[in-house]
Formats: sequence, C-alpha cells, structure tokens
Amino acid sequence: MAEQNEKQKLKSKDKVLLQREATDFLRELQGSDSRLGPAAQRLREGLLQKVARQLNPSSLEVGAWLLGVHLVASAISLSICEQFGLRFLGQGHGLMALFMHLGMVGCFVACGAFYLSGTILMSWLVLSRPQWRRIHQHYGAYFLGLALASLVLFLVLQGQVDLILATAWLIGATGSAYLIRFALAGDKGLGLKTH
Repeated sequence: MAEQNEKQKLKSKDKVLLQREATDFLRELQGSDSRLGPAAQRLREGLLQKVARQLNPSSLEVGAWLLGVHLVASAISLSICEQFGLRFLGQGHGLMALFMHLGMVGCFVACGAFYLSGTILMSWLVLSRPQWRRIHQHYGAYFLGLALASLVLFLVLQGQVDLILATAWLIGATGSAYLIRFALAGDKGLGLKTH
C-alpha cells in the first residue's frame, strides 16, 4: 500500500515537471525575438497553431473521430452480440444466449452495456489524451447521443418498438458508459474529479 502511494507521488511529480517544461518551451517559442526573419516567424506561428490544435481539439473533430470508432466497434459488437434481432456477422445469438439467463429485461440491459462499452474502450485505446479531455468535458452529450442514435437505428431497422426493452437497453448502455468513465478517468492522466 505504501509502495503504491510512493509510486503515485512520483508519477504526479513527473507529470507536474513535464507540464512545467512544456509551458516553459511554449513561452520561449511565443517570445518575440527581433532577430527572427519573416520566414522563421511564420514557421513559429504555424508550429504554435499546430500545437494548440493538437492540445485543444475541437468538439466537432473529436465527435467525428468518436463516430468513426463507434462504427468499427459496432460492427465488432454486432458480430458477437445480437442487438434487437440484428447481427452483423456470424450466426446464432452469440452473447445474447448467455445474457438471456438474466431474463428479458436483464438481457437488454446487458446487451446495451456490452454494445456501448465496446465503443468506449476502443476509443480509449485509439484517441489521444487531449481528445479524451474534450470527451470528458461533454461526456453525456457524446455517449448519450451515440446510445440514442444507435437505439433509434436499431428500432427503425427492426420495425417494432417495445418501450420497456428499449429503455432497459438505453439504461444498460448509458450506465456502462458512466461506470467506465470513472474507471478510465485517471488512467490517461486526465486530472478529473470522479466524485
């Protein structure tokens, strides 16, 4: 226990030191040096703009990346676990057969949780730390939006609506999204409060 606390203290000290070094470097780049010619000043400005874009990605850019990840994760998820009678690849019920032991409502909660969890975990692996910071700023909008859009698409393709089962699926999807958020918050050094 004490060894873990010591490691965490060292990790946070390293992070603070790295942030200070990056801040000093950016201040040095921003300083106006009259010795620089116009070409060097344009290069410096271009570099600063690129770094600023990478450190502060737009919500739209992150949303596009997240949607791309969601499409890939959905294809994988639908190959493993049928959602509302829809299966992408393979035959049979897949994980749904296991989830059916939880009862009809429990199955839909578990299927929703499995479906959106795949997107969250894959995006955690693919997206950068600044992109995850942006996601955490608008977490509800991103993942509730993905869950609702997916649910509507499933229901349109299925052609019938059972409000209780659709609600159970949505609760499973969004509930898992929020649980995973707290589990992953500290892992990418996001400095987020989880309470």
